[in-house]
Amino acid sequence: ASTHIDYLLAKHEVQDKYLNAKGLILIHQKRYNEAIEYFKQALKKFYQFRLTSMYLGVALSLNGQFIQAERILNRVLQISRNNMLPLLCLIENSIRADDIPIAKEYARILFDNFAVTAIKNQLENLSKDHLSPPLSPILISSIVEIQSEK
Repeated sequence: ASTHIDYLLAKHEVQDKYLNAKGLILIHQKRYNEAIEYFKQALKKFYQFRLTSMYLGVALSLNGQFIQAERILNRVLQISRNNMLPLLCLIENSIRADDIPIAKEYARILFDNFAVTAIKNQLENLSKDHLSPPLSPILISSIVEIQSEK
């Protein structure tokens, strides 16, 4: 997939969507610094701002840049109130930063805004959806206290 995206980036003038795809591939390959650069390029072109910003926040978190990740993910949350994914990203980022009280606060916000069944379904689908940011249902469940099937 990475080679195919590299080809598309080299051959096409309109590269915005390929920048996001390349960054997502790099996250899955654990090449976070490179992924961050691709997401920043996509954001300069204002390509899918919310999604790209969320990907960037996850890449920063996985790269250990927790404060920057939280700032970006909170911005995504402000413009995506009806989407629980930014909250799940914030919960995982807080756990990775070893800030459990903040993770629990984000979990409280999650439960205040979404039904338990919807949260459980989202957690169960995280590992199946390769177009979503790579989040750990097990890690998130440790705070959210909902066990996913996987």
